[in-house]
Amino acid sequence: MEKRFYELSYLITPEIDPLKNREFVDEIEKSVSEKGEIVNVIPPKKIKLSYPIKKQKEGYLATVEFYCQPQNIESIKKALEKNENILRFIIFKKGKQKSNKSENPQQLPKLKEEAEEKVEK
Repeated sequence: MEKRFYELSYLITPEIDPLKNREFVDEIEKSVSEKGEIVNVIPPKKIKLSYPIKKQKEGYLATVEFYCQPQNIESIKKALEKNENILRFIIFKKGKQKSNKSENPQQLPKLKEEAEEKVEK
């Protein structure tokens, strides 16, 4: 089966010692790399939450982009759910970015007119 491109964003409790924070992130990366291939890691950054999550008003937000086979995603989710230091997480499939530019620059005015007509209706 073909590997797909995913992004995992997770929120770590602020109760973790900042020195141990890196060890915790390495542990998450290791569990993801066992099931897939990590492409990019955005290190944790402390943020203020818009609303409390599990009675926490702050947290560390981190992101991992990786390739993985779809059947392995469920085991990654289960491992993350078991971890008490993760407040929330989300894994979603990322597609290829679409270009907003028209292939033919001469079609751009025509496309703009069509869009304006749809708005007027």
